[in-house]
Amino acid sequence: MSSSDPVLDDSALDHRALDRSAPDYVIVGGGTAGPALAARLAEDSDITVLLLEAGGPLTARDSRIPALWPRTLGSEIDWGFATVPQPGLGGRVVGWPRGRVLGGSSALNLGGWIRGNRADYDAWEEYGGAGWNHATMLALYRRAEDSGRGPAPWRGVGGPVRLSEPGPPGPVYAAVERAVEEAGFGGRTDVNGPDQFGSDTQEMTFVDGERHTPADGYLRRARPNLEVRTGARATRVVVSGGRAVGVEVDGRLIRARREVVLAAGAIGSPHLLLLSGIGPAAHLAEHGVPVVADVPGVGANLHDHLRVALDVRAAPGVPGPPAPLPTEENLRLWGTARRGPLRDLAGGGVAFLRTDEEYCAPDVELLIGTGPSPDRPDRTGYMIAPVVLQPQSRGTLRLASADPSAPPLLDPAYLTEPEDLATLVLGLRAALWITEQPALAPYTAERSLPVDGTQRELEDYVRANADTVFHPVGTARIGRDDDPLAVVDARLRVRGVRGLRVADASVIPVITRGHTMAPAVVVGERAADLILSDHHSGSGLTG
Repeated sequence: MSSSDPVLDDSALDHRALDRSAPDYVIVGGGTAGPALAARLAEDSDITVLLLEAGGPLTARDSRIPALWPRTLGSEIDWGFATVPQPGLGGRVVGWPRGRVLGGSSALNLGGWIRGNRADYDAWEEYGGAGWNHATMLALYRRAEDSGRGPAPWRGVGGPVRLSEPGPPGPVYAAVERAVEEAGFGGRTDVNGPDQFGSDTQEMTFVDGERHTPADGYLRRARPNLEVRTGARATRVVVSGGRAVGVEVDGRLIRARREVVLAAGAIGSPHLLLLSGIGPAAHLAEHGVPVVADVPGVGANLHDHLRVALDVRAAPGVPGPPAPLPTEENLRLWGTARRGPLRDLAGGGVAFLRTDEEYCAPDVELLIGTGPSPDRPDRTGYMIAPVVLQPQSRGTLRLASADPSAPPLLDPAYLTEPEDLATLVLGLRAALWITEQPALAPYTAERSLPVDGTQRELEDYVRANADTVFHPVGTARIGRDDDPLAVVDARLRVRGVRGLRVADASVIPVITRGHTMAPAVVVGERAADLILSDHHSGSGLTG
């Protein structure tokens, strides 16, 4: 799998006479979906696969240690993206951390494995056609998972993705859970099970005191037909005669005998398509990028989960868990035996509710955290952060420059649709109602927002404080032939270019009522099934 070939003029590349030493499939992106796809393809020993990752291997200690995960944000393994100023948030710029490392954003997130509602996946089928539905995705989840909760009709065990409960929840979190039920929002449930309503400590990719990314699980078995190359940033898909023949990395062409698959995420994949001349023709012309394929949907449909935190402090002197500080002793305990206060994420909980009884699925998630108050480490407290689960606002990803090193312009258009603001305000009211329940009386002395706030006060609070849950999706979405904004078809093939697919969170047409790491993994699993089917039928080389 040599990368020593010089980059040639596209017209000089003959896709019918590709180097037979080249891999069958070149996958760009070793984050969340890419390793799942690569490992499943490589289970066929007759197929050769090259997985390219712009970052390095995951060696950052702070990423591996559960309690220190926030320190990865803004670190050397973070691309450090940010949105353009958001009028809906008072002109604020919102930081968008994205992983630049093998394991991608699953190496710097909170590790929550929350799939979403069955209705989400059935909606995918309405966009993408047969096979994109809850029944298909459930089978893929069961294949991917190794759940610490044990086998169940809706859970998998023995798969590559290791899952476990967070650390002991402690009395404050237990009180929040009781208060959720007292407020009428349901009792304890399995949010990945048949009934999503209620609260859960959720399963996470922190197992036995250490982060295990999906990439760790899928790539833990070495295979002679799978090469993983880190420090390899792709800057262009090379297209000849209407067919993708490889990718450009460090000024050289890496060829693919059969297909190139982009799995660089909801930012990386559409950005690479645009740099390659695949996208809205007028936009490409603005930046002097030659048009390879006029695909208007590239970079459109950008949306994200938005949250706003309600912070609550207990009265002085109320005991609570100590702050998990990275002291020399705590680091030693974790390093030698995965013990001590750094090994767990206490109270990493969620609750799902509906703000209207007519809704058949939740429209608000509550993120629940406990521990010392952020600005007063001597005071214990808790946080309840409503999330709008089905945002209506849609934004764009666009080129800032034809220079691959220039970050793209990210505009999620937060709160441009009034329904999103209304839902977050209702979520805040629900959170405030929960804080008034008897179970939380010992821990509720000061709130960051008064319980009797007016509609205008709550709206102003949302605009001043809302931020991302790190879940961008949709920028190369799946769709049918008559869908003008579809970028890929039901088999994840890019419109207008043969031999090119996308397989990551960018193909998700509508965000799930959950988190996005889990759906990204099953997109990778689904892509593997599709590609293997086409490979063995011979359709991967048609055209």
